[in-house]
Amino acid sequence: MNFNITPGDHDYLTKEVDFIQYYNAGELTTREIKDHLELSEKEYRQLRRKCINDGSIVLRKPGRRKEDTYKTNPRNYAQHICKGIPYFTVYKNGEYFCNVKREDDAVEIVRRLRRCGWDRRCLNGILEDVLG
Repeated sequence: MNFNITPGDHDYLTKEVDFIQYYNAGELTTREIKDHLELSEKEYRQLRRKCINDGSIVLRKPGRRKEDTYKTNPRNYAQHICKGIPYFTVYKNGEYFCNVKREDDAVEIVRRLRRCGWDRRCLNGILEDVLG
Protein backbone atom coordinates (compact mmCIF):
# COMPACT_ATOMS: atom_id res chain seq x y z
CA MET A 1 0.00 0.00 0.00
CA ASN A 2 1.11 3.49 -0.79
CA PHE A 3 0.02 6.47 1.23
CA ASN A 4 0.41 10.13 0.46
CA ILE A 5 0.49 12.32 3.53
CA THR A 6 -0.45 15.90 2.88
CA PRO A 7 -0.16 18.69 5.41
CA GLY A 8 -3.46 19.77 6.97
CA ASP A 9 -5.32 22.97 6.24
CA HIS A 10 -4.42 25.52 8.92
CA ASP A 11 -6.31 28.57 7.59
CA TYR A 12 -7.87 29.11 11.00
CA LEU A 13 -4.47 30.18 12.35
CA THR A 14 -4.69 33.34 10.24
CA LYS A 15 -7.70 34.35 12.34
CA GLU A 16 -5.75 34.15 15.60
CA VAL A 17 -5.43 37.91 16.14
CA ASP A 18 -9.18 38.49 15.69
CA PHE A 19 -9.95 35.48 17.87
CA ILE A 20 -7.80 36.80 20.74
CA GLN A 21 -9.44 40.21 20.45
CA TYR A 22 -13.01 38.84 20.49
CA TYR A 23 -12.32 36.28 23.20
CA ASN A 24 -10.63 38.67 25.62
CA ALA A 25 -13.23 41.42 25.06
CA GLY A 26 -15.90 39.10 26.45
CA GLU A 27 -18.71 40.78 24.50
CA LEU A 28 -19.40 37.83 22.19
CA THR A 29 -20.34 34.31 23.21
CA THR A 30 -18.27 31.42 21.94
CA ARG A 31 -21.03 30.53 19.47
CA GLU A 32 -21.00 34.10 18.10
CA ILE A 33 -17.21 34.03 17.79
CA LYS A 34 -17.38 30.78 15.80
CA ASP A 35 -20.07 32.22 13.52
CA HIS A 36 -18.30 35.56 13.05
CA LEU A 37 -14.91 34.01 12.23
CA GLU A 38 -16.49 31.04 10.37
CA LEU A 39 -14.73 28.46 12.54
CA SER A 40 -15.80 24.86 12.98
CA GLU A 41 -16.01 23.38 16.47
CA LYS A 42 -12.68 21.60 16.00
CA GLU A 43 -10.94 24.71 14.67
CA TYR A 44 -12.30 26.76 17.58
CA ARG A 45 -11.02 24.25 20.14
CA GLN A 46 -7.58 24.04 18.47
CA LEU A 47 -7.27 27.81 18.25
CA ARG A 48 -8.39 28.23 21.86
CA ARG A 49 -5.93 25.57 23.07
CA LYS A 50 -3.08 27.23 21.15
CA CYS A 51 -3.90 30.65 22.62
CA ILE A 52 -4.14 29.21 26.15
CA ASN A 53 -0.70 27.62 25.77
CA ASP A 54 0.69 30.92 24.48
CA GLY A 55 -0.92 32.78 27.36
CA SER A 56 -2.56 35.26 25.01
CA ILE A 57 -6.14 34.76 26.26
CA VAL A 58 -7.67 34.86 29.71
CA LEU A 59 -10.01 31.95 30.41
CA ARG A 60 -13.67 32.78 30.77
CA LYS A 61 -15.89 31.84 33.65
CA PRO A 62 -18.04 28.75 33.12
CA GLY A 63 -21.47 29.27 31.62
CA ARG A 64 -24.76 29.57 33.43
CA ARG A 65 -25.65 26.86 35.90
CA LYS A 66 -28.34 24.54 34.67
CA GLU A 67 -31.67 24.82 36.39
CA ASP A 68 -32.72 22.05 38.70
CA THR A 69 -35.24 19.79 37.00
CA TYR A 70 -36.90 16.58 37.98
CA LYS A 71 -34.03 14.74 36.30
CA THR A 72 -31.11 16.65 37.84
CA ASN A 73 -32.65 17.12 41.29
CA PRO A 74 -35.70 14.90 41.88
CA ARG A 75 -38.02 15.60 44.80
CA ASN A 76 -38.15 11.90 45.77
CA TYR A 77 -41.62 12.26 47.23
CA ALA A 78 -45.10 12.42 45.74
CA GLN A 79 -48.55 13.32 47.01
CA HIS A 80 -51.53 11.02 46.76
CA ILE A 81 -54.98 11.29 48.32
CA CYS A 82 -56.61 8.39 50.13
CA LYS A 83 -60.17 8.85 51.47
CA GLY A 84 -59.82 12.62 51.17
CA ILE A 85 -56.60 12.77 53.23
CA PRO A 86 -53.36 13.79 51.45
CA TYR A 87 -50.33 11.55 52.05
CA PHE A 88 -46.77 11.96 50.85
CA THR A 89 -44.83 8.89 49.71
CA VAL A 90 -41.03 8.98 49.96
CA TYR A 91 -39.30 6.92 47.25
CA LYS A 92 -36.02 6.54 45.38
CA ASN A 93 -35.78 4.89 41.94
CA GLY A 94 -39.21 3.35 42.39
CA GLU A 95 -38.29 1.89 45.79
CA TYR A 96 -40.74 2.76 48.58
CA PHE A 97 -39.42 4.14 51.88
CA CYS A 98 -42.37 5.56 53.85
CA ASN A 99 -45.63 7.53 53.90
CA VAL A 100 -46.16 10.72 55.91
CA LYS A 101 -49.06 13.14 56.29
CA ARG A 102 -47.16 16.45 55.99
CA GLU A 103 -45.09 17.69 53.09
CA ASP A 104 -42.56 19.33 55.43
CA ASP A 105 -41.88 15.93 57.00
CA ALA A 106 -41.40 14.34 53.57
CA VAL A 107 -38.91 17.04 52.56
CA GLU A 108 -36.93 16.60 55.79
CA ILE A 109 -36.89 12.79 55.46
CA VAL A 110 -35.63 13.03 51.87
CA ARG A 111 -32.92 15.52 52.93
CA ARG A 112 -31.69 13.22 55.70
CA LEU A 113 -31.85 10.09 53.53
CA ARG A 114 -29.73 11.82 50.90
CA ARG A 115 -27.20 12.67 53.59
CA CYS A 116 -26.87 9.01 54.63
CA GLY A 117 -26.87 7.71 51.04
CA TRP A 118 -30.44 6.29 51.10
CA ASP A 119 -29.43 3.62 53.61
CA ARG A 120 -32.54 1.77 54.85
CA ARG A 121 -30.87 1.08 58.20
CA CYS A 122 -31.01 4.83 58.95
CA LEU A 123 -34.71 5.11 58.09
CA ASN A 124 -36.13 4.18 61.52
CA GLY A 125 -33.92 6.71 63.30
CA ILE A 126 -34.82 9.40 60.79
CA LEU A 127 -38.53 8.69 61.17
CA GLU A 128 -38.27 8.88 64.97
CA ASP A 129 -36.42 12.23 64.78
CA VAL A 130 -38.74 13.81 62.24
CA LEU A 131 -42.10 12.43 63.32
CA GLY A 132 -41.49 11.89 67.01
